[in-house]
Amino acid sequence: MPALDTRSGRSDSETEAFLKVTVIVPVAGVSDNLGANLHSLLQQEYPAYSVIFVTQDEFDQAAPIIREGIAGQKKARHINAGKAVACSQKNYNLLQGVLASDLSTDILVFCDSGHYAHPGWLARLLYPLEITPSIAVSSGYHHVFPEKRCVCTTGRAICVLALYLMRKIPLLSQPWGGALAIRKIDFEQLGIAELWSTTVVDDVTLAAHLHKKKMKIAIPTDADLRTVVDDCSWQAWESWLIRQWAYLKFLFPRLWLFAGLANIAFCFLIFFCILIIATGAGGFFPRREVVVATVFVTVMAVGASIFRLQHPAPGSLVFWFPALLAAMIMAGWCHCRTWFSDSITWAGITYTVATGGKVVKIVRSEEAKEGSKQDGQQ
Repeated sequence: MPALDTRSGRSDSETEAFLKVTVIVPVAGVSDNLGANLHSLLQQEYPAYSVIFVTQDEFDQAAPIIREGIAGQKKARHINAGKAVACSQKNYNLLQGVLASDLSTDILVFCDSGHYAHPGWLARLLYPLEITPSIAVSSGYHHVFPEKRCVCTTGRAICVLALYLMRKIPLLSQPWGGALAIRKIDFEQLGIAELWSTTVVDDVTLAAHLHKKKMKIAIPTDADLRTVVDDCSWQAWESWLIRQWAYLKFLFPRLWLFAGLANIAFCFLIFFCILIIATGAGGFFPRREVVVATVFVTVMAVGASIFRLQHPAPGSLVFWFPALLAAMIMAGWCHCRTWFSDSITWAGITYTVATGGKVVKIVRSEEAKEGSKQDGQQ
């Protein structure tokens, strides 16, 4: 009698009928939730997959956590990539993971280590590739769940939610953050290894590449990850958001410029309307302008309330509305910070970047050598 897969209840022969999947997880530094996040990737209901965790070297603070987490797990292993010299360390880790993957792998899945995956996540992510041969890439995303409710963590959740909804717009549909799945044959034919080997980021670079090739991606339902954020500092939020703008600047400059200026203009409009309403009683503005401003702010408040309901756990309105205003201001500020910058700092490493995301210089700090605390997102 064929043996049964303990999680799926399928026999070995049934399991062999599934596409073979290798999940590659780059890891740098530690967070309070790292162990739980990595464990969740080993508890997927999909029957035919393995996981490769990749660190720069054995001295990374995450290494002992990985070793402990994969002990006794036949489907998982840990490798050291070594130092990147021509691309981001994350890209290099991913590429070394690809080289270490089994030759029989049908689909490669790339997943960040800062997210928690529900048991059905992998099957959901793979589903579009299984049923639609013309689809080369399936991309999930994530939601931020603040562990400590404050304006910073809620504001960060709002920024991620905005990206989550934007990527569902057909013209903006692209693999942004969290995880993506691609057939190995497409990975090779599209030259993704060559692309990543000289660039600063994986998903946005791939998005630009797919856009040039006029290839569509699938965005499956219920393939979202959970990111727990407990850092209430403005600095952590700012650092993360500057990187998001910088990626767009180097790879989608027109979108970077339009989105940034539109956000800044919208901020000024909202605060100008609030000023009109606040000073209306003193007669500083005509009644007509006060009425128009009041209607505009009311419509925006209703829209913000509807926007809030798109998050699976939005929290109290007490934090949501102040955090929304803070998020708009932070987005504008971080966009301005990228105007004259040609570098991106990530996990203690500073990359000087040229147009197209190409890395031209890498400067490592002592923090990078010891393993910096990861922020859970790219």
